[in-house]
Amino acid sequence: MKFVDEIKQGYEIRTVSKSKMDTYLKCPLRAYKDLREPRVHTSSRALDIGNLTHAIIEREVAKYLGQNVEEIEKIIEQYDLDVIYQVQNDILKRFNVEKLLENQTPLEAEENFSIPLEEVKPGFILSLKPDLLTYRDVDGQSFVQIYDWKTGMGMSTEVDSEAILYAYAVYKRFRLPVIFTRVGLRFGKIWSHEFSRDTLESMEPLIIRLVKKYVTDMESDIEPEHKPGSHCLYCPFIESCNAGKEYNDSLTDKFKTMVWAKELAKKLEKEIKEAAKEVLSRVGKPENDGEEVVLLPFTEGRYGAVAKTSVSWQLPRKIKKADVITLLEGAGKLPEVLDKLDLKIDEELATMLQQEFQVPVKPVARTSIRLVEQQSEED
Repeated sequence: MKFVDEIKQGYEIRTVSKSKMDTYLKCPLRAYKDLREPRVHTSSRALDIGNLTHAIIEREVAKYLGQNVEEIEKIIEQYDLDVIYQVQNDILKRFNVEKLLENQTPLEAEENFSIPLEEVKPGFILSLKPDLLTYRDVDGQSFVQIYDWKTGMGMSTEVDSEAILYAYAVYKRFRLPVIFTRVGLRFGKIWSHEFSRDTLESMEPLIIRLVKKYVTDMESDIEPEHKPGSHCLYCPFIESCNAGKEYNDSLTDKFKTMVWAKELAKKLEKEIKEAAKEVLSRVGKPENDGEEVVLLPFTEGRYGAVAKTSVSWQLPRKIKKADVITLLEGAGKLPEVLDKLDLKIDEELATMLQQEFQVPVKPVARTSIRLVEQQSEED
């Protein structure tokens, strides 16, 4: 999704894109700072992979329609060869445009469009850029189908705000019921949900209310709330986030501060490791098993960066542990290595030991407390 420039006169908001709304729902403060303190978004391998994947699929759809792909080819050629290789051989290995679009008529791919939301304020628009729109007939009923490509390891299979906003906007444009489809490109996973006209009409007041709240929060002189989570790791404003400033004794704020601090630590650790990798590339890896090399000096005797080489051995996949034990037993070598084997006793083994060998094993239950954070499938 491309960010849409806001028309601001004293931070008067007259448009919102789907991507900006996604950011707002994850963290209103991040959306606010994106408007007030715009930062240059640096490229990353993950971003390159996502953008290139969309470009290649756009090319394949254009070829399918018999359109000229020269301009798209120029965009694809700008990426590094290793990124192109990974996209074509890992992510798009299962993608088949002819099979995917069977019995459908493509309408447009990677095209921006907007719909008016006059109920929010006069002249206000919602802007979107679906990956692909097609027309299809299902049992005599006409639909517009939305395709949303996912390049990550996980993929949401729930009706979330993204699906609702896409479906609502497409319905308002074409006045047809909508099928929203996510395609997990890495594993060929497909999830779809059908939105009827009545459902989308009933969602309109909720969407208008949500967008109005977005506008109110973005135009306010008071910063909105922060919502720390796994998305903090990629936030350019994490160091100046209110999560570290507005801590008080409530459990809610303690949790929010804890999550923010953990994500900040992850971000800083990632940056430190990148610096350590740079040093390692210059000094070279330690060669011997157990050998260590200090890459970054220790601070206050506690934290530093060290490279250590360790050697381990693994079996080929076709050979199981049971085969090795049988081999050792047949050669009379099993007693020599028994102490090195990890024996895990589950309920089935415990029952066998008790009933067949009269070994007095007993269950031991321990209760522990751990703090967990629920994450979406895409995280």
